[in-house]
Amino acid sequence: MERMFGVKNTSLEHLLIPVKILVKNSLQRVVIFGDMGKAEVDGSNEYNDFQHASLNTTKQLIRDLNNIDLIFLIGDICYANGYLSQWDQFTAQVEPIASAVPFMVASGNHERDWPGSGSFYEDKDSGGECGVVAETMFYVPTENRAKFWYSTDYGMFRFCVADTEHDWREGTEQYEFIEHCLASVDRQKQPWLIFLAHRVLGYSSATFYADTGSFGEPMGRESLQKLWQKYKVDIAIYGHAHHYERTCPVYQNICTNKEKQHYTGPMNGTIHVVAGGGGAALAEFAALNVTWSFFKDYDFGFVKLTPIIRIQEEQ
Repeated sequence: MERMFGVKNTSLEHLLIPVKILVKNSLQRVVIFGDMGKAEVDGSNEYNDFQHASLNTTKQLIRDLNNIDLIFLIGDICYANGYLSQWDQFTAQVEPIASAVPFMVASGNHERDWPGSGSFYEDKDSGGECGVVAETMFYVPTENRAKFWYSTDYGMFRFCVADTEHDWREGTEQYEFIEHCLASVDRQKQPWLIFLAHRVLGYSSATFYADTGSFGEPMGRESLQKLWQKYKVDIAIYGHAHHYERTCPVYQNICTNKEKQHYTGPMNGTIHVVAGGGGAALAEFAALNVTWSFFKDYDFGFVKLTPIIRIQEEQ
């Protein structure tokens, strides 16, 4: 089997990582992105109008529906910020997509954050929604939708979806969930272990992260990177920064593999991808270069994961 990701709607990057396993004769094509939003086709002005590129993402996904099996929109879904009519507009925009393929979501700051509401951050980004609309409108496979973290298996993938708007640090309920999700996967059935979250809990050279000196959420990486390393997480994908970026396989700021695109054998680290170009206005990269950042694209788009199957006979 080969794994390939990095197909975006305005440019193309392929990453090939061959692995030999016993597989079934099937194909899974999974699209992942964050920070989409909505816009009027006629170009009319409206509240919070900075997501016009979401129309291009919508058109691209509709055109490619026959080649998509599952979609994850990992936070900052529509930027309604407390205006229910904006949710109506968004659901109308994505209905041709969400009615055709499974459409999974994660929680972002524009769905959840509000002072005194129990969110990890005390920002006002949700406009007072406090997660209620997103938790009610979208199904997620969890017993308590207010705890917007969950796992799901699809074909050869195990997806562990975190909620960055609730505390994920060591000792919390969510940390225990993340470790259980990573530890419980059967790598013979789901060889691909993927971590998804809205805010960048791994690595990003977006300007607003670089300015903090952390190159990611300041409290994010320390608690989680030992789990990613211990359980051999293949890829971690985030939104929040509105562009595309890919790292080398990395652990503790050090690239663990010298290859840049075609990997063979153990990677010994996790590849971190920022896929926040779903439609909201783009975010700048920091001017300085960091050794773990291998590919940057100041553009809109999405990531597509596609295992390329090689059938092997059981012995």
